[in-house]
Amino acid sequence: NAGCIEIPSGPVLSEKKFFHRIYFGSDENKLYFRLDMNPAAFQYAAAKRQLHTFAILFKTENSEYYSKLRASMPSDNIYPIVKELFDYSIRFPFFANEKLPFMFSQAIADGLWKVKSDSNIKIKVKNIIEISVPFDDIGVKKGDKVDVMVVNTVSETLEEIIPKDTFLTFYRNS
Repeated sequence: NAGCIEIPSGPVLSEKKFFHRIYFGSDENKLYFRLDMNPAAFQYAAAKRQLHTFAILFKTENSEYYSKLRASMPSDNIYPIVKELFDYSIRFPFFANEKLPFMFSQAIADGLWKVKSDSNIKIKVKNIIEISVPFDDIGVKKGDKVDVMVVNTVSETLEEIIPKDTFLTFYRNS
């Protein structure tokens, strides 16, 4: 499982596209993501003093609870994938070019989320963001699958969904 999503942007949209590319892959123990950041988006956010957050959402097969995406919709036209339920998320807030600590959360009863502080998730941030997520941290057992979606919000309003129509699906090798 490995690949790359090229995120198109023209001159008008470039300040709202958080990333140029998202690389992804997995081995028998971890999921890997590399996000090539778009400096124009961070400069735009800093000038506007906006909170940008991107999140990686996970949907596994074995959780007791699932919750919805935490974001406001910009219109009534909602992609069907946004209505899905997820059981884990990693949220990365950026405010005025300042990278704030990431938050790893797990779905709990009544559609809510709780912060999980006991993870082995590794993150490096420079001009790119590199993330490794142990399958065990998101409850994926050998032979199981996990669906993944990346979202970008500006001031908690959904700006971008990657990919738009389907999940990135990974299988943990048995």
